[in-house]
Order: sequence, then structure tokens, then C-alpha cells
Amino acid sequence: ITYSAAISGCEKGGETEKALELFSTMLRSEVEINTIACSAAISACEKQWQQALKVFSEMYMLKIAPNVVTYGAAISSCEKGAQWEWTLALLARMGREGVERNVVTCSAVLSACEKAGRWELVLCLLAIMRTDAVCPNTIAFNASISACENGKHSRSAIAIVSEMKDKKLEMDVITYGGAISACEKGLRWERALYLLEDLVASGQAPDVI
Repeated sequence: ITYSAAISGCEKGGETEKALELFSTMLRSEVEINTIACSAAISACEKQWQQALKVFSEMYMLKIAPNVVTYGAAISSCEKGAQWEWTLALLARMGREGVERNVVTCSAVLSACEKAGRWELVLCLLAIMRTDAVCPNTIAFNASISACENGKHSRSAIAIVSEMKDKKLEMDVITYGGAISACEKGLRWERALYLLEDLVASGQAPDVI
């Protein structure tokens, strides 16, 4: 518990190297390592995806089962490191191992694929979330709309906006901006104007872009 708390403290303080040093000390000693300690170490590697995956792989060598927190930390690190393939691989492994995939982990994978310009994968992931009864939130939908914008898929962007309305989810300037841009690129100016009017009616101020 002491080591886990210390590693967690280093993670919260942004002391990645100290957290990894403590984790290495645990590996060399006879101290029992558990999922909590491993998850904290991976979280500390938020901006070092290689180190995060190294700790993750060591868990299997030690026969320690990762949980949803562990996966979430590893996926988040890979997403920030622009490693969209790894985020997908980790999400798939969660399914194989029976670890529940939640909106946080799925949204991180969506974001990674969106940033990589893989709009088709984003739409597939959105469909998987619905199948797994994981309700997408505004962050997940915004990433999906942005992917549709980059992929010039105005119809899909409009459909996502409609779904958000049906689910009564918060729609912000990012939501509207992405959808309007997608319509502009898809030469659907009438729909773009309708969305702009809807944005104004919601009481939000449109930006210049």
C-alpha cells in the first residue's frame, strides 16, 4: 500500500521518473506488486507511451490482471502519444479479457483515431459503443463529428448531431463547428445554415472560424 500510494503521489505531481524508479524498486524487491501499483505507474507515464506499455507488459509477466483503470491509463498514454494502433489493440484486448469497456476508454480511442485521420475507424468504434451499450458522451460525439469533417462525410456528421439531440446531450460550439464545416466541405450549405441558426438559438456565440 505504501509503495502504491507513493507512486500515485508521484503521478499526481507529474514526477514520472520517480514513479518509475519506485516501481523498479518494487520489481527488484520482494514486495508484492498489485494492480493498483501498476495502474498508478502507468498513469504516471501519461506522456511516455513506451514506458506505459512496458509497465503494462510487465503485469502479464507477473501474472497480474489489469482492470479498467489500468487499461484506461495505458490507452490515454497511447492516445497522447499519437499511437492510434495501440489504442485499438488495447481496446480489443479489453473485450477478449472480459474487462468492461467504458465511455472514457472508448472516447480516448475515438480521439486517437480522429487525430490520425481514420474517420472510417471512428464511425466503426461509434457503432461498437452502441452495440456494447456504452453511451457515447459529448466528447466522443465531437471527435466523431470532427472525423466526419476531415473525411468529408457530411451525412454522417448530420446524423450524429441528430442522435445527440435525440439523446438530449450537450451540444457545444465544437459540436456545431465540426458539423457546419463538414456540411461546407460536402457542399451542403443549406444544412450548414440550419445548423448555424440552431447554434445561435441555443444561446451560444459562434466563433469566427
